[in-house]
Parts: sequence; C-alpha cells; structure tokens
Amino acid sequence: MTSTLILRRFQHNKPAAFRNLYLRYSSSSAICSLADGDIEHEIQKANERGKGLWQIAQAGEKGWGIYADADIPAFTKLYSATAVTTSETRDAHSVQIAFDGKCHVQMDYPARLINHSCDANVGILNRMNVFGAFDYYTIADVAHGEELVWDYGGAEFDDVGMTMGRCLCGVKGCQGKTIGFKANSEVIREKSHGYYAEYLQDW
Repeated sequence: MTSTLILRRFQHNKPAAFRNLYLRYSSSSAICSLADGDIEHEIQKANERGKGLWQIAQAGEKGWGIYADADIPAFTKLYSATAVTTSETRDAHSVQIAFDGKCHVQMDYPARLINHSCDANVGILNRMNVFGAFDYYTIADVAHGEELVWDYGGAEFDDVGMTMGRCLCGVKGCQGKTIGFKANSEVIREKSHGYYAEYLQDW
C-alpha cells in the first residue's frame, strides 16, 4: 500500500482529521526545501512551542538535536508530529509508516530533527496520529539538558544504517550500521515499552 493510498483512506475514514492535516500540510510543506536562514526561523518557531519542555539546539557532529528544557518524567507526551510530505522511497529525514517499505513521510519540526540512539529515551505512540505522523513520548526519565533521542528502528523495518553512514550515538551496545526493526526487534520491544510503530507490533 503506497503512502498516497494510506492518506486517501485516512481522508475517507476521518474526513475532519484529514482537513486538519491538510491545513497543517499546506502551511508547512515548504519545510523540506528551506534555505539555511529559513530553517533557523522554523527552528525558532518550534522552540517557542516547546519552551519549558524541549528545545532544538546544535548537537555537534550530528547537526541539530532536541534537548530537554526541564526534568521530564517517563511517559510524558513531547509533541505531535505532522506529515508534511509523503514518498515511496526513504531519505535522510523520512520515517516509515507502513509495512511494505514504500510508505514514508517527512515530518515537521521538531520531529524531523530528533537524533537516533541505540539506547533511546523517546518512543512513538503505537498508532498514527490525526496528522498522518506520530506522537512522541519519553520512555525514561530525562534530565534537564539531556538530549531527547529515538531508536529509528521503532519505525523503520529494514536496515537504515548504510543510508545514515554510521551510528553516532556512542552508547554501549551500539547497533553500528544495522539500525532497523528487522535486525533489532527483540531489543526494541524490550526497551521501548511498546512505544514503536503500530505496523511493527505483530511482526
């Protein structure tokens, strides 16, 4: 099932939610082609929304990252992401939303900037939200100033390590270049407390 077909079914089954998604998509789809100055402007706007909970900031070799702006308890909702584009192929900022591997979405800020870790403190609610993307939650207590990181294998079935080059998380037990649910399902199930994509739950 392609990403376009998924959104058409979403439109049919939840028309009010689809209208909301469309309005947010129309105002944010240009995110994917922003110039550097515009990216910083979008980050500034996102940080206004996240103030007191999270902030986007430089993350060294990883580029941008998301950091806790307070001490955040486990299982706290951080934000609801919005799908701004859909594609049948993966790129560096897309997230897989269905099992055939051809359904990917790019999300708005801050979701498109969350970095991967093989020892994540963030996961996604196990169903898509009304905006065609995911809701992000802490899955561990997070200290003020700590980076908020997500295991990309919580949504990506196949290995995405080669696309990313190498994992930069640096944690003990790092998966290296085998980042994906297929290769690491047992670890992801154990560590994520069920906060991973719905389409992977029964695999």
